Amino acid sequence: MDQAAQRLEGAVRSGVADALRTDDLFELAEHDIKNALNVVNSALDMIADDPAEMADMLPLLRRSSGRIGRLVATLVEVNRLVGGTTPVRIADVPWARLCESAMAEVALVAEARALTIDVRGDPSLVVRCDRALLERVLTNLLDHILAAAPRGSAVDVHVARSDDGGFRALIGHRGTPLAADQLANVKRLGGWGLGVTFCRLALERQGGTIQPISPYHGDAGVAFEIALPA
Repeated sequence: MDQAAQRLEGAVRSGVADALRTDDLFELAEHDIKNALNVVNSALDMIADDPAEMADMLPLLRRSSGRIGRLVATLVEVNRLVGGTTPVRIADVPWARLCESAMAEVALVAEARALTIDVRGDPSLVVRCDRALLERVLTNLLDHILAAAPRGSAVDVHVARSDDGGFRALIGHRGTPLAADQLANVKRLGGWGLGVTFCRLALERQGGTIQPISPYHGDAGVAFEIALPA
């Protein structure tokens, strides 16, 4: 998956994305989609063995089917970003509106895993961005972090105005940190699966950046820091 992300990044930089786009995008998507389908199949097997499990399995099935839908939508969006066909419409958008939309998208995931989302920062902040793209960035990062967070733990969404007047957000969990070599590998390749590849491309189209940080909460945690210019 890292090799696919690296090839895709090289294609974007060199302007020959069309030659590599299909194979690399599907390679990036394959792992995540297979994982979600495995969860669905496991839940269905449990229901087949004991129909009384249906009530307990329904939230899991809804969550996994929603994740598959988001992955397919992300695959299409990454393809458009690589091909340069996604229009970017920059405007001033209230952070509170962006945050509310992203939280609504992942509410079921957080509830099913008993996760608390700790939102901090000035709710009156205004972000200069493409609203649709940044909403998807936030949703994808939350989806990624919620899936990795220890059950019953807290997930952080912290926002602030940067020193140069831009926008910064930190989205992370407080679980097991990445080893130093894993973190270096993620930073070097610039991609971490389909969802984060989309986030990187979408932010770059808006003049922004994304960086992984680990640990970030004491000696624990994995987070993504995103930044957009003023």
